[in-house]
Amino acid sequence: MSRRAVAVAGGLVAVGLLFWGWRVLRPRAPAAVTPAPRCGFPVELAGGRGIACWDGRAVAANVRPGDRVDEAGRPVGRMTPEALAAYEVAIDPNRADAAELTALPGVGPALARKIVEERVRGGRFRSVDDLLRVSGIGEKTLARVRARVRVEP
Repeated sequence: MSRRAVAVAGGLVAVGLLFWGWRVLRPRAPAAVTPAPRCGFPVELAGGRGIACWDGRAVAANVRPGDRVDEAGRPVGRMTPEALAAYEVAIDPNRADAAELTALPGVGPALARKIVEERVRGGRFRSVDDLLRVSGIGEKTLARVRARVRVEP
């Protein structure tokens, strides 16, 4: 075999080894966790690992839809308003802050502040229909948000 043939073969082997090493040793992004079809509610896994679907039995009783949870299933915060909207998490207007309320369709920052102000001034909302107390929410807006609002006891 000539020197040139040996050099070409050696180069091909080196390229193959480099490619194999890159495929095996490269850092991989964590796989996105997709909600199971029959889940209780979506929660965000802390540490940037994505969204999971908890069945409610695997986590502490104080975990609610839209919470961020640690590896042990304990709540450590809330999802961003964008994630709440993307996963269509039901929002309780009695517990949500103005930023979370902006995740509702048709609710911007000004209307979200009005909802919080009405809750402080007039007391908790006992049903979804009580949102009509808020100046700026009419029948059309209520119909748009009804599926995404859950008033919990």
